[in-house]
Amino acid sequence: MKKIIGNTLLVLAFVVVAIVAVADVDHDTFSILGLLYAFCLIGGIVLRIGDFFKWRAKKHAEGFQEAAQQKASRYCSKCGSGLTADTVFCPKCGNKVS
Repeated sequence: MKKIIGNTLLVLAFVVVAIVAVADVDHDTFSILGLLYAFCLIGGIVLRIGDFFKWRAKKHAEGFQEAAQQKASRYCSKCGSGLTADTVFCPKCGNKVS
């Protein structure tokens, strides 16, 4: 939903710029359109940047999960979860591994 709102605000910002460029507006109207432009542009960018950082955090977490799965050289005899070479107890079930 934020993505749609962010994109809509960015489009509105460019619509306001087009109106100002084409129409012959007086000073008061120009000020109001300028404030609307600033609001739309900043709001749209902020919402899109938030989505970008969420996307980056998700990709970063997926990278850690892939690395952890690749490190699993042993498996717990009780629950079957992957274990690293230096693991003494299974992190999932607590079973002592040898």
